[in-house]
Amino acid sequence: NLGPSTGTLFVMFNMSTAKNEEGKPVVDPIKSKWFRNVKFRQAMAHAVNKEGIIQSVYKGRATPQDSHISQQNPFYNPDVPKYPFDLDKAAEILKEAGFVKDASGNLKDPDGHPVEFDLVTNAGNTLRDATCAILRKDWGKLGIKVNYKAIQFNIMVQQIDQTLDWDAMMIGLTGSAIEPHGGINGWKLDGRMHMFNMGGNETRWKGEGTTFEPWEREVLDLYEQGSQEFDLEKRKAIYDKAQVIVAENLPYLFTVNDFSMVAYKNNLGNVMPSIHGGSGLNQVNWNTDVQFIKE
Repeated sequence: NLGPSTGTLFVMFNMSTAKNEEGKPVVDPIKSKWFRNVKFRQAMAHAVNKEGIIQSVYKGRATPQDSHISQQNPFYNPDVPKYPFDLDKAAEILKEAGFVKDASGNLKDPDGHPVEFDLVTNAGNTLRDATCAILRKDWGKLGIKVNYKAIQFNIMVQQIDQTLDWDAMMIGLTGSAIEPHGGINGWKLDGRMHMFNMGGNETRWKGEGTTFEPWEREVLDLYEQGSQEFDLEKRKAIYDKAQVIVAENLPYLFTVNDFSMVAYKNNLGNVMPSIHGGSGLNQVNWNTDVQFIKE
């Protein structure tokens, strides 16, 4: 057991306000108001039962994830804002944001629209399928109707990168880069990995561009500052701040990190599996480099 994997698994809501070449919004404007409302995202974060997912889906072989930088990374910030599972708290936040349940227990937004959206993930992944089932059940307790769909991964990529026509999606990133700047494409406004708010005019998007929030630009600025800072402690502080901003604004609702498990015969010698060495047992033990970075 090498501990938590280097990747992250999360649900994201489509925050894009872009329009296609025909002038049609890629996201239903009614849903867009929910998805871009940080109170809505905070409520949904409080409705993610991480411990339940760990026990029922991963059989105890996982740990809660709270930051967009994985726990094995030396730049990981354990002190980001957290959203413990609490459906009462989630309902309270939704109420503060103007969402109310009707007589039938269905959640309505401040304009009286029922809260209903699609949740997709890639077909054939039993762990994600089971995780989405838990989310759907708990979000349903808030009065939200979640239409779950498992689709082909290439269709998901097409929706993220080309059509932008999706509501909520469960997906993961490998997080293999130790230096956080290696993942800056996820924060560049014209990056193809800025998945939660795609369609900026800076990209190859041909329709009307999306609107970016000030915090999105702030995170990007911090990543650029971090890549230019040679002092380790100062660089760590910069990335710590970026993680706090991301955790406060919740473009991603993080779930859990599964444990990286390696099996080998006990009659083999010189086996030094490493969390950063890949799946092959004959990989170089990169942990020495990680320790050097920490020091």
